[in-house]
Amino acid sequence: MKKRICFIFINLLLCIILLSIPNYSKAKSKQADVKKGKIIFQTIDTKAKTKITWSTVGFNICRSKCLPNGYPTKLDHATIYLKDGWKNQIDNHDGTYTVTFTIPQTVVDNALLQCKYEKIQDNDIIYLNGIFQVWHNGKKYGKVINNLPSIQKAEYWRNPKDFNDHFDIYAVYQSSGAQPVTVRYITQANKVISEEKLAPVKLGEDVHVTLDKEKNYGGQTLALAQSTIYYMANQKKVKDHPVKKVTSVNAKNYNDQVKDVYKRSYRQAPGGLLIVALMKPKKPKGSSGSDVLEVPLEDPTPHGVIAADERDDEQFNVEEGIPTTEKLYTNVFSNNYLLGYTFTKKYGIKVYTISATKTYNLKWTETDPKTKKEETKEKSVTISHPVYIKREYSFWKISKIEYYKIDHAAVNNYALPGGVSKLTPVGYTVPELDYTNREDDEDHMVKPEPEITLATETLNQKEAPSVDLTDEADGLVKQIKVRNDKLVFDGTLVMDDNYVEKETKKPTDMDVSYDETGDDVLYRPGQVIDATKANGIYESTGTVNYKLVKQLNGKHGNTLSYPVSDLTNVVIHTPTVCDAFISNKASADQMITPDVSLSPLVLDTPFTIQLPTEGEHLDIDGYGYQDYAKYIKSREVKFPFDVYEGSTYIRAGTWVTLTRDETSFYLPIWVDEGKYNIDFRSISINAEANGGIDKTQELANLERNNYVATDQLSVEVSGRVYGLKLFDISDYPIWENVFRQENSLRLSGFNYTVGTNDQNGVDTRRNPKYTFTLLNGSHPGYSNIGAIKTGYVTRFQLTTIGNMYSDQDSVHIKPTFYYVDSKGGNRQPVDLYYSETFRGQKQILVKVGSFMDQFNTKAYRLGDPYFGVPDTELNTKAMVTGRNRNEIRGNKKNLFSYSNVLIRENLRTYTGTNYTPTGTVPYGVDPDKVTKSMQKWYGEYYLPSEIHVVPQGYDVIGYAKNHYGIDYKEDFWLKNGYIVVNFDIETLQNGNPHLSYLNLENAKNGYCNMWRTEGYQYEKKDYKGNTFEFQDGDYIMYYTNKSAAEDYKSGGTH
Repeated sequence: MKKRICFIFINLLLCIILLSIPNYSKAKSKQADVKKGKIIFQTIDTKAKTKITWSTVGFNICRSKCLPNGYPTKLDHATIYLKDGWKNQIDNHDGTYTVTFTIPQTVVDNALLQCKYEKIQDNDIIYLNGIFQVWHNGKKYGKVINNLPSIQKAEYWRNPKDFNDHFDIYAVYQSSGAQPVTVRYITQANKVISEEKLAPVKLGEDVHVTLDKEKNYGGQTLALAQSTIYYMANQKKVKDHPVKKVTSVNAKNYNDQVKDVYKRSYRQAPGGLLIVALMKPKKPKGSSGSDVLEVPLEDPTPHGVIAADERDDEQFNVEEGIPTTEKLYTNVFSNNYLLGYTFTKKYGIKVYTISATKTYNLKWTETDPKTKKEETKEKSVTISHPVYIKREYSFWKISKIEYYKIDHAAVNNYALPGGVSKLTPVGYTVPELDYTNREDDEDHMVKPEPEITLATETLNQKEAPSVDLTDEADGLVKQIKVRNDKLVFDGTLVMDDNYVEKETKKPTDMDVSYDETGDDVLYRPGQVIDATKANGIYESTGTVNYKLVKQLNGKHGNTLSYPVSDLTNVVIHTPTVCDAFISNKASADQMITPDVSLSPLVLDTPFTIQLPTEGEHLDIDGYGYQDYAKYIKSREVKFPFDVYEGSTYIRAGTWVTLTRDETSFYLPIWVDEGKYNIDFRSISINAEANGGIDKTQELANLERNNYVATDQLSVEVSGRVYGLKLFDISDYPIWENVFRQENSLRLSGFNYTVGTNDQNGVDTRRNPKYTFTLLNGSHPGYSNIGAIKTGYVTRFQLTTIGNMYSDQDSVHIKPTFYYVDSKGGNRQPVDLYYSETFRGQKQILVKVGSFMDQFNTKAYRLGDPYFGVPDTELNTKAMVTGRNRNEIRGNKKNLFSYSNVLIRENLRTYTGTNYTPTGTVPYGVDPDKVTKSMQKWYGEYYLPSEIHVVPQGYDVIGYAKNHYGIDYKEDFWLKNGYIVVNFDIETLQNGNPHLSYLNLENAKNGYCNMWRTEGYQYEKKDYKGNTFEFQDGDYIMYYTNKSAAEDYKSGGTH
């Protein structure tokens, strides 16, 4: 995985590692140190006080800054997650804990290399960026967060900008000292010959190594063919010129070539360097005897590679995993050619019959019988005799020759296109070989002449002598002329066929090379793994095929085939990740007891899901944490409830394809409130072709037999309560023309709202003058009117959305009361006492909220003309409930006492008709349910005319008992100011508290306070310029010293 640490440093700003461990808050003191290459970090933590916390669970390490954008994963980076095994926690028994993290050096080294910082030196700079986990009530909430914008928006943090301090953390690197250097000698078959540990070298200094040029191993002499430098920490080749090699260990200029191979230098890296020397066998010598020179046809030992492109910079280790659509290369190495031969020496003695002719000049004397004189006689006599002459001979014949060159190689693996990679030699030639062979020995010899004339000899005798001419003839008969067969190899005359006498020259050694093909001869890059191929482990096989070039008396056929060794298996593992996020809708959630372990969703609001293609996968080359978009065919989400994407309706249970990392949806009003699971899946590009749609794994398909990564987000859907409006004040005629049409009880449509925003916090451009809380100056026509005289009724309405349509559902309002003076100051909670006729008699000095007050209830019906309920609402309610319209209008129930308001179903209408993004209800959705899912509630409230105000908790009854009654002139009565009526509004679902307009406690943790959302004006000035400061829930202000009763006395009713 690319989740490796990338830092070793002393006195760093690592104190952020545990700025907010779950259940802990900010650290009091922190320090970091390095001992023996390990990071030792210590912090003292205290327990957190809030339910929603966050913790730093790891770091992304970069070489450059990521701010102001705050996306470190878009830069070259390495990632480390802090592990429990690195943590030691000690209870200090004073409410604090000492937490120590020890981060291993191996993790450090790997990370430095991972973020391409292999040439780091002491005092170099790196940057740390926090990885975060949010916690709700000590439980993980959501997934880890890697970037600044996401953590800032994850919750309603008090100061989201605080997270800026956890990115681009400046760190000074300090190493653990000299790093190791190891030299390893290996054979072609990757067998270790020997391994040596050299003296360690410090970072920033160069490592210099001199390798042995020859090694004896297994009875062979091996020569240095290649040297490769690796990072010891991750066993990967170094970045710059990792490999040096010779063309052949048998090359004539080997000693020149090997100079660059056996002397290597490289800058030391974290974790040290490993230098691997590849040794190859030198050319064997041919066998020879007195009569035969023979070099057999050697069997080659081909070996090959199947790996990920690019060669020498492989991004994947195919033995661990490579995705489809990635490219493979195949590379095979074998002897350039195969050559075997037998040269036979032919020798012996030939006996030739030679006709030797010799002439004798004879001279003698004899007595002439007639004259009796001595006469000299002369004559010439030529004689011919056969003689037998022995002659030795010796020559060389080509008895056998077999010469093959490479035709092609083939590597077989399922991952390859068509399952096979055929490698035809490129840039490949073999030496020329020409020969002349003569089968008949006589063709190798020229006989001596069969006749010979010896020297004439003069003898003083009459008759030619009878002598053996052999010896004389032997000296004159020439030697046999002999010749070899002819063979020329690679321009060198190995066997000369010119005639010589008696004995030919021994053939010269043939310079048969056992060198392997070069890197690019049998090499094929860019072989794309078909996108649809199945995940799995696939065996590799291969052959090298040679074809005949020349052959004499050979025992092998026209083609030879040899298996290729060292081919690794290929593991196809197409990755997919599925790490979903959902927007935090806590700021719209009004639930009184939300499940903080679930993500809140709110009806009639949009929400956003994020399903990036970026994520965490296996800790192997090419995987880890990165963007896997090219391996993912589709990203999908399935909602267990109906949603809309724009104007497109999506039925519950439908898989929806996501085309972007972030997609917004809308939650319609008819979805039932409750807890749900949203399913996500990311389907790999090879899933469908291999029946893999149902082969799933959470977050990532870490097991290769799975093709789909899944995630599931648990959410809680809740309704809404909003839109509190004051639409009537019964102090007529002062307010009549404001709220009523002229000469009619029909509502004018004018109202006062909570604030200047709608329920979604969008500015409505409403004049703040016409918002709560009303004070003198709020009247649209009179500059000094706004506060209300006691005894006058206020009428209001509000809206709810959700499952608030049963007979047991209601809206509960708990009034509380405050006193402010005439200038808006000295606010304090108060108790109210009133006198009013109920239960058949005048009740005196009744405390609001007392036992007696509970019996003073006011009942209302929806058909009350002052509510002004539109006929459309009445008709709609009749239609969806099946009840009679008159019954609906006349259904009268208790609404409120002065200390308690409970709006029941009789004052509820349904206003959700066709409330959809398109204005029409989709097919299959119950239109009546849509209509019922948005409710309007009508309510009325007032304070009695005869009312008196005291500081909260003052014992008025006790005072009266001790002072023989009360005359309302006592000093403890609060007068000459206003009574602020504060509404705490809650919905009751099936009789249980459900939603809150104020949501006071939860709002402290980022949940919805609808007063704030709707733009409540916390400060207003009255017409005299007095500043009044209000609080959430302040509904209306009544005068303490003005009442409707006084108006009736002075001017009659209105």
